[in-house]
Amino acid sequence: CTVHVDGVPIQEPYKQHVNHFNCHWDPYPPTRIPPDAYFVMGDNRDQSKDSRTWGFVPRRHIKGRALLIWWSYEEDAGAWRETGVAARLKSIATKMTHFLTRTRWSRSFRVIR
Repeated sequence: CTVHVDGVPIQEPYKQHVNHFNCHWDPYPPTRIPPDAYFVMGDNRDQSKDSRTWGFVPRRHIKGRALLIWWSYEEDAGAWRETGVAARLKSIATKMTHFLTRTRWSRSFRVIR
C-alpha cells in the first residue's frame, strides 16, 4: 500500500510489507483531509483499522508526538482475525515463547525523529 500526498507517492524507506498481495486497501480513493483534522494510519497498514475505517482524528484529540517505537513483534499471519479469550491466551503464550526470536530488534526501542 503506497501513500500519496497531492498525487505524489511518499518515500518510506522504513516501510515493511510481509505480504505484498494482501493489501486490501488498494486502491483507496483520493481523500481531502478537513482543516484541523488528521488522517491516521496504523503501523500495520495492510491489516490496520485506521482513518480509512474510522475517519479523521480532530486536532483537539491529539495530545503529543510519538517518541519511540517501544516494541515490534512479528505476529503469526492472520492472528489479528482471531478473537475471544482462547485466542488472546494463545497470543500471550506465543509471545512469551517466541519473544527473543520474533521481536524485531532492529525496530524496537527506535527513537522517532
